Amino acid sequence: MLGWMCTITIAGAMMGSVEADESHRLTVEQLYHARDQPLMVRVEPTSGSERPRLALMDPNGALFAEPTAVRPGRVDLGEVFRDLWTFRETMYLQWVGEDGPEGSALVLQPLLTPLVPRTEPHVHPSTGDIVPLIIGWDEPDERVFSGFRVYHEHDVMLHTTKGQIHLLMRPDHAPNTVWNFIALARGGLYDNVPFHRVVPLTSDGDPFVIQGGDPSETGLGGPGYNVALEPSRLAHDFGVISMARAEDPDSAGSQFFICLSREGTRRLDGQYSAFGYAIDGAHTILDIAEVELADVTAGRPADAPVIRRVELVPAPPRLLGIGRPESRIIREEPRETDAPGGRIPR
Repeated sequence: MLGWMCTITIAGAMMGSVEADESHRLTVEQLYHARDQPLMVRVEPTSGSERPRLALMDPNGALFAEPTAVRPGRVDLGEVFRDLWTFRETMYLQWVGEDGPEGSALVLQPLLTPLVPRTEPHVHPSTGDIVPLIIGWDEPDERVFSGFRVYHEHDVMLHTTKGQIHLLMRPDHAPNTVWNFIALARGGLYDNVPFHRVVPLTSDGDPFVIQGGDPSETGLGGPGYNVALEPSRLAHDFGVISMARAEDPDSAGSQFFICLSREGTRRLDGQYSAFGYAIDGAHTILDIAEVELADVTAGRPADAPVIRRVELVPAPPRLLGIGRPESRIIREEPRETDAPGGRIPR
């Protein structure tokens, strides 16, 4: 178990009703769009005589429909893509000009009734406590679809005292978790907040996690609310960011952890909401994991690394047939496997 770890909720007003940025070629007029109602975006013109095209794609760049040429100005996506309101998965809308895609994509997240986790009692391998183990999800006969949340895709840059960590969000795996994390980051909750817990090794000697996001620095703090667990299919592995929580599956708040290895965090799959991964900053993650610990049992650092500020960075354009071109970071081998500074496996 990953201790008391709280994450973020959907602070809708935090994002505002309209996003504007000179780097964007698409602008959405409002955040929420009820089903079968006009979904209006503003489309910037190309620099030449051709009309811009709109491409609607999945995270891997596969097209839901052929890129469609549109007139610049206000455009109703429901008119451009006739099947838009039948889709029930996270999509990306990309502006495509004569020279290819430009500007950040818009994320179209379907608003669906949540799934409810099924649990059974389980003996925790480290503590021996009886804790709920998620064994599946109760899915209704039909999930109610209310419309779309639409916003610009952003990456998240953690500026820490050990260096930077560049995170790519995966709303296709955990859409509400991503939204919450971005909302808290935008609102400044993570600024000057430490990595209060560092567990370099599991009891089997495998690298485990670094954990932050608690403004109280006690391991018990959070944003003042809980976030429901989502059935993320993103595997926990080196550089993957996931939501921390207590025994209750729906007890996440603002705390998060970043994985240090697949071997050490494989058992977290399906039990925690993984929602993104690092595309840069491997050395920073490893440097944080190697800090001296004042309390090995609690994983409390003697001098905790601090997130000085969190920056939301407009995501690069998505490529047709590819999606995001950046690669996930990998853990460089060989690394020191013995616990330095008097640390021991947990």
